Amino acid sequence: MGLLVIAVVLGLLCNCVALVLGDVGTATSYAPPYTPTKCSGNRQDQFPPGNLFVALSEGLWDNGAACGRRYRLRCISGIDKPCKNGDIDVEVVDLCSKKPCPSTFLMSKDAFAAVSRSPGFDVLNAPDFDNSSNSTKCNGYDQDQFPDSGLFVALSNGIWDNGAACGRKYRMRCISGLNHPCKDRSIVVEVVDVCRNNPCPATLILSNKAFDAISRIPNIRVNVEYIQ
Repeated sequence: MGLLVIAVVLGLLCNCVALVLGDVGTATSYAPPYTPTKCSGNRQDQFPPGNLFVALSEGLWDNGAACGRRYRLRCISGIDKPCKNGDIDVEVVDLCSKKPCPSTFLMSKDAFAAVSRSPGFDVLNAPDFDNSSNSTKCNGYDQDQFPDSGLFVALSNGIWDNGAACGRKYRMRCISGLNHPCKDRSIVVEVVDVCRNNPCPATLILSNKAFDAISRIPNIRVNVEYIQ
C-alpha cells in the first residue's frame, strides 16, 4: 500500500475553549478484519460513520489514552501525486499491531480511499454480488443497469460519494497479490452498488466476471491500480 505524507490537526475540546494542534505525519492503509481493537474489543458500534478511523503508532498512542480522539487529516504528498483535495475527520480505534509500525497512522480502507488516488486499493469478488435477483443501491432491480460485459463493481463508503459514484467507470488492472495472480490486461468496470458489509472487506467488490478478467486465482484479495 502507498505511503502518504499527511497534514494532521488534533482538536482538543474543553468546556471553555478549543485548542488545535498541527503536525505532519505519514499514513498507510490496513486491511480487515478490524476487530478486536485495543480500544473497544469486538464492539461493532465503535466504528464511526463512513468507517473513517485509524490505528496509531506507539508515538501517538499515549498508553491507550488516544482511544476516541479525532484527527483532521489531509494528504499533502506521495508517490505519483496520489492526493485528493479536502480534509477528512478520523477517529482512533486501535494501536498499530506491526513492529515497527510502517507509518504514523494506519488508516481504514475507506479513510485511505477518501484522501488518496493511490494505486494500492484492494479488491475481492463476492459470489452473491452477481445474483441478478438482488437489488442495488444505484438502480434497484433494474436489469438494464448491468453492463453487457458483466464487468461491474460495488464501492466501499470511502469512494461511494453518497451515491454520486453510481454509473462511474474505472479502468483498472491487477498489480499484486499472493502467488502472482495478476493477468496482463486492464478492464473497465461500472459502479452499480455500495458494499453492503460494514466494514467493507475491500475497497472494491468486483463481479465474478470482472475479477476473473484480471486474476488467475479466484476468491483471493488482489491489489489494483485504477483511473476514472
